[in-house]
Amino acid sequence: MAKKEILICAGTACISAGAEEIKAKFEEEFRKLNLTEDFECKTVISSTGCVGPCSLGPVAIVKADNTFYGQLKTEDVPKIVEQHLKQGQIVEELLTEEEGEKIENFKDIRFMKKQKGLLFGIQELLIPIKLKSILKETVIRL
Repeated sequence: MAKKEILICAGTACISAGAEEIKAKFEEEFRKLNLTEDFECKTVISSTGCVGPCSLGPVAIVKADNTFYGQLKTEDVPKIVEQHLKQGQIVEELLTEEEGEKIENFKDIRFMKKQKGLLFGIQELLIPIKLKSILKETVIRL
């Protein structure tokens, strides 16, 4: 099974809306369900820089499928862990809705469609700890 990452926005708006509590709840659920050491899809929880749509914070994105969950509450996290991560089913009722349509993929959100990747030609979320390796790879390619 593919590795999954849970990316929690750590931009100012998301933090003020409760992102740190959301991340702590994911970590708590993993410990409670003993998923930290023995989880078949090798899930990692990371904080990112601002992901953009601040009004939808706090935000979590499940990679590799880019599923976007916005305006999260701590009580939503157990459902995401159980249904999405363990069972492989997107939690439909937690998806962001635009113009009456549920949006699954982060890149399909109206705000993100208008964005352009300017940093090294990539349009990916920047995870501070990974930025060093991105810079290293880019320098090597030059």
